[in-house]
Amino acid sequence: KAVEVSTYGIIYLGTPHQGIDLTDWTSFSITSQANGPIMKHLGLHSETLQQLMAEYTVISGRFQTVFCYETYDTLGLGATGHVPVISAVVQGSVNTEVIAIHKDHLGLAHFSSVFDNEYSILTQHLLLMARQAPAVILKHW
Repeated sequence: KAVEVSTYGIIYLGTPHQGIDLTDWTSFSITSQANGPIMKHLGLHSETLQQLMAEYTVISGRFQTVFCYETYDTLGLGATGHVPVISAVVQGSVNTEVIAIHKDHLGLAHFSSVFDNEYSILTQHLLLMARQAPAVILKHW
């Protein structure tokens, strides 16, 4: 309960809420043992993902949410895919914004400098959330 009332915003970076075509990512899951068990639940039309999306849609109004998706295919580690915008967004959720990050999946959270355009965009969202969060969180407590 404390986590829920203390959370103001969520930024998802390339999260495949709707699943992904696993044939594009098979090599990646093989090269990363940590990702192997998770990958089976990330396929298109995954029951696990469908359940998680349904649960998030119900509570999405409690948070400010930013869904980020990559625009370039991931070519490293044998993978050749990306998480498309249709999968990166939880359909039906509210209080949301969708942002294209002009990187591949592996580069979503890596920035060359503070002058990187995507770094600036994400920083602006984080700063706005940080400014607005205290008043909203205090009301919840």
